[in-house]
Amino acid sequence: MEVMEIDVFKLLGPKYVLKDALEHLNNIGIIKTTNGYEEKNMIMKHQLIIHVPIWIGFIRSLIALVLEKKIENEFLFLLIGDFHYYTPSYQNHYNVMILVCSIIGLYSYRLKLNHSSNTLKPFLMIRGMLTPIEVGLNREKEIKMLLRRSKLIFRFSKLLINSITILVIPYSSFIILTNYSTNNLIILGIPWLLIFIFTCYFLCANIITLIGYFHLNCYYISLKLRVANQYFVQNLIRRKRRLLRSQIIGVLRRFNRIYHEIDQDNNFWCKYSAIVYFNFVTTILGSLYQAIFGEVHLILRFVLIYFVFGTLLVCMVYTFSAALIYETWKETFIIFNKFYCQAIFPGLACKIKVIKFLITP
Repeated sequence: MEVMEIDVFKLLGPKYVLKDALEHLNNIGIIKTTNGYEEKNMIMKHQLIIHVPIWIGFIRSLIALVLEKKIENEFLFLLIGDFHYYTPSYQNHYNVMILVCSIIGLYSYRLKLNHSSNTLKPFLMIRGMLTPIEVGLNREKEIKMLLRRSKLIFRFSKLLINSITILVIPYSSFIILTNYSTNNLIILGIPWLLIFIFTCYFLCANIITLIGYFHLNCYYISLKLRVANQYFVQNLIRRKRRLLRSQIIGVLRRFNRIYHEIDQDNNFWCKYSAIVYFNFVTTILGSLYQAIFGEVHLILRFVLIYFVFGTLLVCMVYTFSAALIYETWKETFIIFNKFYCQAIFPGLACKIKVIKFLITP
């Protein structure tokens, strides 16, 4: 008999606990505390430092877009930190991208998370604060799958955030050093360069972190649906004896709790997704156009191409995350149709109808 390494009725052991779970949300100011634990690393810290660069990026880009076609005063654009004044073919795209990213970052703070939020439950389990059975996972296989996926997403998110931030430094420094005079460089260039780097870092951290957690949350829900589907098939459909009403109601309640959890999460993520996809479209098309047709330096062209691929990758992860739940839901739909026919209309004719229904596009 195989010995289970994980007891679903106990907290995860040190071998499996990921201490950095939820720390990413804490670093971008989304959460304050979890499960009543006033840990130093779980309290929202430096919230002012996090919000100020995002607000500066939003206001600065908005002003630059308003003044772009009305005023031709070079010093005014330098004063508000719009060094893309010297790259006019990309100035408008850049300001729109920063503006929309800032809206995403600011809107994300409407996500009210605490220890009772369904969105945080799987991460509380990963962090060692809840047992697997408390979050609806009762099999070791699914728990280990979620842990492996979490490690991968955490590492990938950190790599992507750091790489984009590192590329922003030579990209912006090149424009400033080649166009600013010495006095403007010292008085305006360097301060705005530092603000721009901080703004890009917190915006990237905000968007990529939330998309990573969204993916893990979708993966967690798809695992719960898969377990519920397998339980339904093994314990109800394959049994030959007549089913009790209480058994059927118990299974339906289990599915209802999962879909209610999806509905609660969807109240925030549906609006967030609309803003994110709008930003992805404008960012990818604008950056790709400039990288191919724009009159930019080779270094800037390379940075734009890398940024396009990074954005496409994040967009694909975000899209496939929601597809995980959809694919598992289709399996549930097929199982429920099969169960209905077997329970209500047992017989060969009904089975033929089910097969015909499943293979018909």
